[in-house]
Amino acid sequence: MLALPLLLITIVDGSSATLRLETRDTQPKLGINTSYMDRSVKVKEPSDLSKLAYGKWFRDTVIPNDKPGVGSFDIVYENNRRILHKILEAAAADRTAKPNSSSARVGLFYRVAMNQTKANRLGLRPIQTELQEIAAIKNRRDLIRTIADLQSKGVGAAFAAQPQQDDFNENRMVATFGQGGQILPDRETYWSADGAPLRQAYIKSGTALFSLAGPGQYARATAEGALSLETRLARVSSTPVELRDVAANYNLLTMGKLKAMCPSIDWNAYWEGVGVKAPKDVNVGQLKFFKGLDQVVRYVPLSNWRAYLKMQLLYSISPYLSDEAAKSQFVLASTIQGQSEREARWKRASDSTDASIGEALGPLFVKAAFSPAAKTRIRLLVHNLLTALGERIPSLTWMSEVTKKKALVKLSKFMVKVGYPDKWRDYSRLHLKSDSWAQNVMRSNHFEWNRQWAKLGKPIDRTEWGMTVSQVNAYYNQYNNEIVFPAGILQPGYFWPNADDASNYGAIGMVIGHEITHGFDDQGSQFDGTGRRANWWTAEDKKNFDQAGQGLIKQYDGLTDDFGQKVKGKLTLGENMADVGGLAIAYLAYQASLNGKPDVEIDGLTGDQRFFIAASQSFLGKVRKAYSAMLVASDPHSPVNLRSYVPSSDNAAFYKAFGLEVPTDLPHVW
Repeated sequence: MLALPLLLITIVDGSSATLRLETRDTQPKLGINTSYMDRSVKVKEPSDLSKLAYGKWFRDTVIPNDKPGVGSFDIVYENNRRILHKILEAAAADRTAKPNSSSARVGLFYRVAMNQTKANRLGLRPIQTELQEIAAIKNRRDLIRTIADLQSKGVGAAFAAQPQQDDFNENRMVATFGQGGQILPDRETYWSADGAPLRQAYIKSGTALFSLAGPGQYARATAEGALSLETRLARVSSTPVELRDVAANYNLLTMGKLKAMCPSIDWNAYWEGVGVKAPKDVNVGQLKFFKGLDQVVRYVPLSNWRAYLKMQLLYSISPYLSDEAAKSQFVLASTIQGQSEREARWKRASDSTDASIGEALGPLFVKAAFSPAAKTRIRLLVHNLLTALGERIPSLTWMSEVTKKKALVKLSKFMVKVGYPDKWRDYSRLHLKSDSWAQNVMRSNHFEWNRQWAKLGKPIDRTEWGMTVSQVNAYYNQYNNEIVFPAGILQPGYFWPNADDASNYGAIGMVIGHEITHGFDDQGSQFDGTGRRANWWTAEDKKNFDQAGQGLIKQYDGLTDDFGQKVKGKLTLGENMADVGGLAIAYLAYQASLNGKPDVEIDGLTGDQRFFIAASQSFLGKVRKAYSAMLVASDPHSPVNLRSYVPSSDNAAFYKAFGLEVPTDLPHVW
């Protein structure tokens, strides 16, 4: 993946409960929400920090029926959605906008998406072409061409495919294949006892979807056939931990070697379906998976493949079809995440608009929600954190002078992107229509598919963004050696333009530090300042680095989510390293910002205390057990109940801030 997200939470919304939203004039000076705090808590151990920071919020908050969980990200995102809602409603009502303008494009997409009556009348007609294509599969050549066609429309059939920057050549894009094609969230759920409810929901949801597509008497058997094929794909898939091994997941093969390894897959037919000339070589991420896929293509009957592809299509596109189809799909989606109600339609339509044509919606969001002054202040914060790490590296006792110099070179080459792209995407070749939401989604997916594959053989555009600007997220891209902070996260709740420095460094500062540290985590540390995979370490330094990482693995292996489910320290190592290192860098930058001035107390809280409380509040959260189980099994981030205090517990300044004795052996790397 190009983007390493700070936190990935699928937002599933509704009207059964109300989130308390931040506003631009709520406590602008303090920058932390005291109404969330339990001021009766005395911090005697690290876990008390989150109780102090948001104990009242946690007690009072009820997860809405249509959400898998709520937290700091959701609160800010709901604010962003309110802004987007006004923008989209105005754009949809304006029939006078210039045809190729952002307003006209997003207005048309949103207006069609909101037409529930028409969607119900159309039923499955918007995907009849694709259903007929699947039904017409008569041989393996047809199968492979259909897989490519479905992939081009946003359906994750069989495996993942996209151009990606070559690990060893920062100046070229290479066709990249990876495992995929499975709906359930983790490979183990296809056969484990704990996965039984998900498999049952798969059959129930699939039966309902196939009944709509007809003929109904074979619906359950068809769903069972689809699940059987997915299970075979799951058995040859790598685990989430294995996927973090950078070296193991880079395997550059010539097309000749790929054909020899997978003789049952008609790769010529695949490239015809993709619509590009077959490249000379391909990076095959997981060799075991593609060898297994070849066997599934060879031995599994085409009838099972038709069932499987039909399920992939229906599950992917049903949210944009009739209410009946969407509700049938929701049977499984809700079981995976734990919520019992679907989002309000306007929120689903808003999210879909952003996902499909986000860089048409982006300029409108930026105009409404992100000022030039805010961008200037964030750039200063980023500069100060980069400076703090630059000053910290020379003092590291475990790293040699040779490696320190190389680390500083990499740091000096960081590219910083704040708020929004310098140039917005050109959608002039995307022709949206008023026929259906589903077809516009597939058109948008196909436009993006063609745009991505057109990158092969062309210079890399390093100005491009990998995330839409209204997202409450951030990322480090090891290939560009860049850190990216969209306007969506640079909002009250994470960043207050007029707030106290202590809270801003604790909240958005930790986010910034987190992404900077990704450049030096267990994966990012394998790439140099140009974005090329290279070993810039001495053997002794790499050994010391890995040993420090083992300390974090051991620490997190002993921790659990709110439901007692054990965290996987090795899976979450990179994100934990970024959390701990990011907080440390943010604290150093905050201290530097004081310029020797005394720590000012506000509302009975010292600056250091406000810093750590803000950091904790930036990860407040409450999730359902089913959703948490899915995250613990497959998400490289630790649960929010841990992210809200464990990074602080690894920082000596936290103990001093609350008058506690500093432990002698705090786990840390950076």
